[in-house]
Amino acid sequence: MEVTEPVAEHLPQRSVRQIALRYAEAEIGRISQDGRLARQPAKKAGWQTLPTGLGEQVARFIDAIVNGKPVDEALPEIDLGDPR
Repeated sequence: MEVTEPVAEHLPQRSVRQIALRYAEAEIGRISQDGRLARQPAKKAGWQTLPTGLGEQVARFIDAIVNGKPVDEALPEIDLGDPR
């Protein structure tokens, strides 16, 4: 297995979490907007009822990965709900 230096050491003094949050919230907003235009009721309902705080969860997940956390340990940062 190849081990590399953490990416965060090479990034400018910006917060990866803040950058990820900005982009996640923008995309979640677009998804919700697309949901309003959906014709199928299930799509419309699903896309307009995304969990509150999803952008923050995505940002924490990305930040954890960038800082060297394995994916399986970072996944709990995103509440995927009951997998059943």
